[in-house]
Amino acid sequence: MIKADYFVHPMRFTGDYFKGPWSGYRFKEPLGYAPGVHTGVDYNRDAGGQDGNVDKGDAAFAVADGEVILVIDKTDIGFGKTIIMRHEATERLRRRIGMASFYTRMMHFDTTFVKAGNVVKAGERIATVGNTGTQYVHIHLDMWDASKMGWHLIYHSNSPLIQYYVDPFKVIQSNLKGDEDMIEDKDNQFRRWQKLARQIRGQRFDEKGSPRPFSRDEFKRSAVGQTWLRAMEILSDSEEADLNEQRAALGWKAERDNWRDQILSNKKRADEAEAKLKESVVPEAIAERIVERVSADVSKLITGKK
Repeated sequence: MIKADYFVHPMRFTGDYFKGPWSGYRFKEPLGYAPGVHTGVDYNRDAGGQDGNVDKGDAAFAVADGEVILVIDKTDIGFGKTIIMRHEATERLRRRIGMASFYTRMMHFDTTFVKAGNVVKAGERIATVGNTGTQYVHIHLDMWDASKMGWHLIYHSNSPLIQYYVDPFKVIQSNLKGDEDMIEDKDNQFRRWQKLARQIRGQRFDEKGSPRPFSRDEFKRSAVGQTWLRAMEILSDSEEADLNEQRAALGWKAERDNWRDQILSNKKRADEAEAKLKESVVPEAIAERIVERVSADVSKLITGKK
């Protein structure tokens, strides 16, 4: 079976999942209208409140490589048109997400393009966004560990089994396609972090729906931009500290070498003085005292004592 190594988000969306606003329920957010919590994440694309269903008909994508297990093509109240997929993770992805295999369940499609047994790739169009089974257009995405629970059509909002679900947005956002390219990219630092900014904040689009890169000013004002600038300050401070340590080490080495030179020079002078005293007419007792005094001075230099 094909194995998933990365993720993509299921649709083009607006909002900030982590800081808000977010047009829909987040993972494990209290439902309010009924007991329990939301089992997944609602993806939405709004138009500034002008039209709550502006995203109807938008493309919906498989979030990871996998096999289609079930397609419900009914418009009944509840799940509406639904696609359930099973995904096997590569060893690299398994280490990152803590699941060797997992299920995804996406609901409320307008039109579906796949059937059970199809093997699809991450980012492949599998449906269009709709509001079947509900009022407002959006995609409801669930994700759970396949080793803990099989595929099903139960809404575990008020069940202990909610523990086997994971936050799909966080899992996807942390393992988006292009992470490895970003790390290995040889572009300049701004472009590498521009990619990360797009991944963290969601892809920006222009009025025609085409991807638009961040400007430098937008990047500097963004949270990830601020993080980048602070990281550069820390790295700069660290580099400066390393340079200071290197300078200090060079200074100590020079001082050590200077003391060694002085010791060697003074020892040579002491030896010369001893030789001259022995040759002179100065009484031997006086000569010995002079030699002892000079030797003591040399010893002090060697030991560092005053």
